[in-house]
Amino acid sequence: MKVCDHPSRSGNDEYGPARKPRRAWPEAHICCALPLGKGATLSVKASHNICALQVVLSMQGVFNSLLVVGISFALGEDGMASRVRDLTPTQDKSWTNYTTGGAQAYLDFMEEDVLPFVEQHYRADPTRRTLAGQSLGGSFGAWVLLTRPELFDSYILTSASLWFHQRMIFDLEKSYAENHKDLRAKVYFAVGEYENPEHGSTRHDMVGDQNAFVASLRSRNYPGLKIKDEIISGSIHETTFPVGFTRAVSWLFTKPPAP
Repeated sequence: MKVCDHPSRSGNDEYGPARKPRRAWPEAHICCALPLGKGATLSVKASHNICALQVVLSMQGVFNSLLVVGISFALGEDGMASRVRDLTPTQDKSWTNYTTGGAQAYLDFMEEDVLPFVEQHYRADPTRRTLAGQSLGGSFGAWVLLTRPELFDSYILTSASLWFHQRMIFDLEKSYAENHKDLRAKVYFAVGEYENPEHGSTRHDMVGDQNAFVASLRSRNYPGLKIKDEIISGSIHETTFPVGFTRAVSWLFTKPPAP
């Protein structure tokens, strides 16, 4: 797990508990990083990129500061095997090379270990938590949205694998709508323009899936739900997250203009 705050500050600063600041900061958790090779993960790299963005925009007075937390795959395990197990909510036996269905245990780990650690050691605001995920991390975020929506205030879901296990997330969304009148969350969706079989980026029509899922959510007319969705021009599956995450953070945390 990587906690990234203002890169020019030390551990005993206004983000940590030592100086007891007057306000706490929103927190963005990037779940189960994509393995990029030995010692490198997408979430850690993205954390540093967003911190750089934070510094520039904060200096301009237009961006609310935030803590960015990157959660790696399980230490000592194959990155993809850990990711597939931890980010899938149901067991899909068609995945013969990987174990699936560990999302509940992973969410319990986040709730019982990650969130308390961050909020104990950093001046994080538990009422302003954001969950971010890419690919299976995006579909994991959609599952959390529909099963434990109160755990996070907002969601950043890019290139979400809504196709997983015969599109089970669509059945879950329908079931949630049948039993609830509201869904209080701010949700950002992004998918790359070329994330479909026609362009060879993915085997699944992830553009069509995102459009269909967003349309279903909007059709419920939940009073507490705010959605922003985008198709990132010229993007493929591997390049959507940095652009989408940056745009989402800007949407969620940019300060409103002064009157």
